[in-house]
Amino acid sequence: LWSHQWQTAEWTSAKEAGVKFNKYALTSAFWGTCGYTLQKLLPIYHETLHLAGLRDLYYMNGDGYAGVGAWDVMGDAYGFDRRAQVGMLSAYSRIKLGWCQETQIKANGRYILEPTSTSCQIYRVNVGFPHKAEYLLLESRRPVGYDSTVPEEGGLAIWHIDLRRKYGAEEKHPGQAEWPAKHGKVVLLQAD
Repeated sequence: LWSHQWQTAEWTSAKEAGVKFNKYALTSAFWGTCGYTLQKLLPIYHETLHLAGLRDLYYMNGDGYAGVGAWDVMGDAYGFDRRAQVGMLSAYSRIKLGWCQETQIKANGRYILEPTSTSCQIYRVNVGFPHKAEYLLLESRRPVGYDSTVPEEGGLAIWHIDLRRKYGAEEKHPGQAEWPAKHGKVVLLQAD
């Protein structure tokens, strides 16, 4: 079985008033194409987050997968170490779920970010963008807690968000042709 989430025509129970169904998530109990090795929790986590309203932050292009990678479970559920360690959601995903709120930076100054895995501290920068739906999100990604597999010492993650854009293969990321003219909805600009 290929792990996935899908939406169907709405079904309403004839026996139980008010019981409706139109979305589902499916994951295999076993890893690989055959055998008895149990599946890791990561695809289950990823597909369940679809039911909560998150979209994939990866897509297929001619070179394989592209997108935000292991910096968000919705980009790569298997994380930085490709093992069973459940990774973090990005600042964008945690805000979308209502788990965190961003603080808008309105003035020059010195700002300190606590690690994402131990706080909900996220900064938003609107300055320099032509539309209020386009902005930056800043978060600190350090190898602590759920982020323990972040490469090296981790550092500042800078996300470019443009809510006017759609998700999908037309998205371009830094280093690809047609960037930034065809930038995506959620793009990781920098992670150090």
